[in-house]
Formats: sequence, structure tokens, C-alpha cells
Amino acid sequence: MMPRSPALEPLPDREYPEFDVVLYSTLRLDRNMASLRFPWQAGDEELMEALAALCRAARAANLACYEIEEIGPEARSLLAERGLLSRAFIIDEEKHFALSAEQRLWASFNDACHCSLHANAPGLEFDRSWELVSKADDDMGAVAGWAFDPIAGYIHSDASRCGSGLSASVSLHLPALVMAGIVDAVFRRAMEAGFIVEGSYAAKAASQGSLYSIALPAPYREPERASLERLAKTARLIAEYERRARADIMGRSPWDILDLAGRALGQARHARLVSREESADIISGLRLGISMGVLEGMSLAAASELWISLRMEKADADSGEPDSQARARLLRRAASSVCMAKGYSDV
Repeated sequence: MMPRSPALEPLPDREYPEFDVVLYSTLRLDRNMASLRFPWQAGDEELMEALAALCRAARAANLACYEIEEIGPEARSLLAERGLLSRAFIIDEEKHFALSAEQRLWASFNDACHCSLHANAPGLEFDRSWELVSKADDDMGAVAGWAFDPIAGYIHSDASRCGSGLSASVSLHLPALVMAGIVDAVFRRAMEAGFIVEGSYAAKAASQGSLYSIALPAPYREPERASLERLAKTARLIAEYERRARADIMGRSPWDILDLAGRALGQARHARLVSREESADIISGLRLGISMGVLEGMSLAAASELWISLRMEKADADSGEPDSQARARLLRRAASSVCMAKGYSDV
């Protein structure tokens, strides 16, 4: 069974705000129910009671509910690769979640808190996502009854997280800042301003494909819209640094960018074995070349989608070929119409 939602579908080829640098802007609201213990304290009977109430609340917000057990491995992988649910969540077959069939909106139940509402948008676009999450929060809260204190705000098991319950992040593609050797300095300023940086500074893994993210710190006390605007302002500033770095490199030593884009195109068109890690850097080079007009024949949205489709690509179980071979084949097909733009083909 494959759930339906725009959040699970490839991006349409159109313009998105700041999309040359910003891939996605994502936000989350965490909520707990007033009448029940936190999920990690509750027994099975109480968790089932919470789940029944949350599913009723989700339906009131026009979300369809699903159980992990009822969806197949491909759907689970898609949910994880597109960032809707964590891999720890999808391996628990008793977990439940909900999706909007019309909007980039979803919810997970009985994880760290009773309900986490999520929304994302391609590019830097928090306004629409906030409207979706805020309305769903009101609709679900009217049914489920969120735990709220006039002084502490929305209640969480960790007292430091009480307040708005808001989390938000922006994912960024910053190859020129990496090439210029100034990405560390840019992110130091972001961290000094109180933001969390993942990528070269991440505890989980180093950056692949020059992909990074900045996020609000967990206990953030400003009003929600003010918090989101502050994060968006910082993301715009970093995006402008990246554009300046691209323009500077192109003006000072254009062969550096032409070589990066050309090598990425060569690998995409002719490689026969491509690892997951290598594919991230290939797509990074293609995306940079497309955004700067060095490469043509593929949209930015299509190039960005390759990050996900290549991570998910696997060889047929009966074929005997390695996944890296299937990944390379998919990449060759996707890049078959890509070429160096006129004026750059023999520079």
C-alpha cells in the first residue's frame, strides 16, 4: 500500500522561492494530550486510547491515518527518504501516522510526544506551511485536547521544551561556499546567532553533496511567526553568500565551476557503478551547473529529485547486479538529455 500525499511526490517543474540554494523549509509542532500520560510513560491500553483519539482528531483535520504494518517496504523507504518519518519510527510496525492527500502536511503519533504535526515546502516558504500546520493544530486540538498551561505553554515531558512546541529547519545547497573554503566561517556566525547547524558540524554524519541545514534550537521562546522569520532571514543571508561565492568563482576562475559541472556530467552520463555517497556529489555538481546556466537539459527540480531517487534505487533481487550498477543506470537515463550550455561546450 502506497499512501497518497504531495509530500511523497516528485516536485513539479516550476519556480520556488530561493530554490537555487534552498531545497526545503520544514516545520513541526509537538503536542501532548491533556488527559493522558506521556507516551514513554503510558501502558499499552493508554497508548491505544491516545491513538483512537488522535485518529479521530486527524480525520477532523482531513488527514488519512495509516499503520506502519499496513504499508510495504517501498512506501516505508519513501517516507524516510523524503524526511516525513524517521527510520526508527518506520521499523516499529505498531506506529501510526497521518497524511494529507492534498497538502504537504503530515503527523506522527505516540513517538516522543502524542502528536507531531509537520509541513514542508520546496524553497524558502514558511508562510504556507505555517498556515497548514496551525489550522491542523486547531482542528486536532479541538478533538484531542492538548495539554497547555497559560504560563509554561504547551506541555512536554522535558520542561525545557515547554512553550510553542515549534521546530523548524532549512536545507541548503552550498557548493560554492565549500569551494571557496568559507562555509565554516558562515556557519560559525549562524551558530553564534543561536541556530543549530548540520552538515560539516553534524554529529550524525559529514555533509554529502554540499548539503547543510540550519534549524531553530529546541527551546525557542519567541512567538512562532517571529521565530520562523528570524530563521528565514538567516537562510536568505546564507543564500546570498552562496550566490556571491558562485559569481566570484565564475568571474575569477570559471574553469573551476566548469570542471566541477563537467566532471559531474561525465560521471552521470558514463559511470557504470555509483555508490550512494558518490551520487550525492554528482547531483551536487549537476545542480550547481544547472543553476548557473553552465548545464542545460534538466530542471533544478528534476536534479534535486535525483538525490532521493538515487538513494532509493536498488537492483532487482534476481538480477545478481549490485545496487551501484542500478543506481548508475538510473543516473545515465536521467542525464541523457543534459549537455554543456552553448558557449561552455569547449571552454
